[in-house]
Amino acid sequence: MQFVNQFSFLIFAAIALLVLGWIILRSQHASTRWFALGALVLGLILSFWIFNPGPGDTFDLAGIQPGTDRSVPLLIEFESPYCLGCMAAQPTVDQVRQEYGSQIDIVQINVLDRAAGPLLAAYGFRYTPTFIFIDASGTEVWRAVGALDPEQVAASLESGP
Repeated sequence: MQFVNQFSFLIFAAIALLVLGWIILRSQHASTRWFALGALVLGLILSFWIFNPGPGDTFDLAGIQPGTDRSVPLLIEFESPYCLGCMAAQPTVDQVRQEYGSQIDIVQINVLDRAAGPLLAAYGFRYTPTFIFIDASGTEVWRAVGALDPEQVAASLESGP
């Protein structure tokens, strides 16, 4: 689904606040409900500030560039900490990491990190989560948007370079 992207949580929170504001405007006793809406907004701001994951892990930009020879294949995930699809795909990514950890490098790149800018352009990034499988010779084999299929990863690893 293309609507679900790196800002999904923020978009859904804003929509919920607009709907609640509209309901309050239509109600009879709006003063107490405005107080409740203000408390909700304050709670969302505080939770965003407290749980903001920051810029993310650092990564070796040179080792991820298109066409770079590697010792093992590479699976790149372009993700965001606010992307609902990314959160849903995380258990599958963890499963692939556990099953094929020594046979493949998995790199998760936060698209909100400024250092990721060159990679976003180089790989033609558009939506989160995007998974790109790159063989050991540095050639992109496939890409998937929205979900990762562990069987596709297994088949790509078995077929070899």
